[in-house]
Amino acid sequence: RSIIQGTQTSAGNSIMAEEVDQAKVDEVLRQLKIKSGSAKRLHKELTYYEKEKEKEQTRVNKMKADGKDAHDIKQAENVLAESASMVPETKKALEGAYKALVEFMESDDFKDSLEAVGDSKELKEANEIGALLKEMFDTQ
Repeated sequence: RSIIQGTQTSAGNSIMAEEVDQAKVDEVLRQLKIKSGSAKRLHKELTYYEKEKEKEQTRVNKMKADGKDAHDIKQAENVLAESASMVPETKKALEGAYKALVEFMESDDFKDSLEAVGDSKELKEANEIGALLKEMFDTQ
């Protein structure tokens, strides 16, 4: 299957300007879905780890203020440290996913299929997560 993109002459004859292979379009949509899905999942994980870190910090502070047992405080601090260590790791992975998405959307394969991809759900989602992450990483 292929999608024919073309123009018409004043006489109404169709002139094929370009033929885009449907398999190529399907692959572009698949890659968009994979790359934007990965970025969305990592963004969700990052948000979770940041909230978890805040929650554990509050818990440790409360335990210290309440004069809890030193062993219990140490255990809570270990949980906090584990949560805190996940933030930079996840942020680095998210930045990699964002770069992969941007590179794909700047690729010739993507550009060649852009008209055929049109207003697809995959393109809309890729643009949404891309804009969110651009704001996140460009303001650092």
